[in-house]
Amino acid sequence: MQWWHKTLMDIGLNKRPPVVYWDDLKACMRTRFFPPHFRKDLLLKLQKVHQGTLSMDGYFKELDTFFYQS
Repeated sequence: MQWWHKTLMDIGLNKRPPVVYWDDLKACMRTRFFPPHFRKDLLLKLQKVHQGTLSMDGYFKELDTFFYQS
């Protein structure tokens, strides 16, 4: 909550662009709460995924986990 109040104050003082859209809020929160290497780590994991012995449904479920984390 403190972070959000500071963000709103920064916006009010024109230090930051306003958060208008949902994507803007998500980007703002990712910048604050996710480590810089998070997206790169997810991409590396995604490159290593293979179907192997998984069923098609299992493979798609595994892929979905990467897209919901990014």
